[in-house]
Amino acid sequence: MVKQNDLFSKSIMDIMPVAVVVMDAELRIIGLNSKAEEITGFLNIEAEGRQCSDVFTNKLCDDTCPVSYTHLRAHETVLDL
Repeated sequence: MVKQNDLFSKSIMDIMPVAVVVMDAELRIIGLNSKAEEITGFLNIEAEGRQCSDVFTNKLCDDTCPVSYTHLRAHETVLDL
């Protein structure tokens, strides 16, 4: 059943007209859809397990990484009572 759900999810992701990248909490690639493969030049199987910065290399990957910033903000304590 799990494999069937994985195939269904991958099919949905692949028909989307935008790039979809799934990452874990350590910013490692879990999966890319076909549009993301097209943009990065990496096949999903090649990107799986790599750090985001290894696949999406640009000047934002260093100190100003928007994904890392968003991830940190999502786990930050806003108000501790």
